[in-house]
Amino acid sequence: MAGLRVASVFRSFIVTLPPSANLILIGHLSERDWKGVRACVKLALTELEDHDLSSDLSLSP
Repeated sequence: MAGLRVASVFRSFIVTLPPSANLILIGHLSERDWKGVRACVKLALTELEDHDLSSDLSLSP
């Protein structure tokens, strides 16, 4: 338990990193927290899939 006063907020920012990116291990998640992360990512990807991207893009020259 992290001992937070309020629940954490999740904001998805999907990015692809090159293999040369220096990734650093900063800790481990409990199984419960990992399930929460997976649920948030799944929801974010579902919302992206359901969103009409054509309304966000201007296709006119």
